[in-house]
Amino acid sequence: MLGMTGRKWVGIDFDGTTVWKNPHFTSEDFGKTGNPLPAMIALVRDLLREGLDVRIFTARVTPTLDPQRQREAAESTLVVQDFCIHHFGRALPITNAKDDDCAAILDDIAFHVTRNTGLVVDPQGFRLRLTEIYGVRR
Repeated sequence: MLGMTGRKWVGIDFDGTTVWKNPHFTSEDFGKTGNPLPAMIALVRDLLREGLDVRIFTARVTPTLDPQRQREAAESTLVVQDFCIHHFGRALPITNAKDDDCAAILDDIAFHVTRNTGLVVDPQGFRLRLTEIYGVRR
């Protein structure tokens, strides 16, 4: 079953993937972005030149019932759109959800799992990441 568009798309995470993620940013910093990461900027430009449907995939725009968070998500959307116009020459669609048309996601915290196996491609890297986050081996 195809998703809403019927056209495959590639999701590119924003913070930590497209722009440098400041570890000191708080929820009050939703209107800021880190510096662009040249390698990802170049990759996205290449994908767009090839005619791919590229979307920004970010938790910044997660829907919520909280009025303050709704304002933050709306402002974040504008900030990310402005960034895209400046660096890619156009506003890209922004989403926080994948659908059946999502072909791939590039993200700084995701780990690849081989389809239909449940096997993590880099289990040692995944365990290392958990150790970094939780401070203990799991």
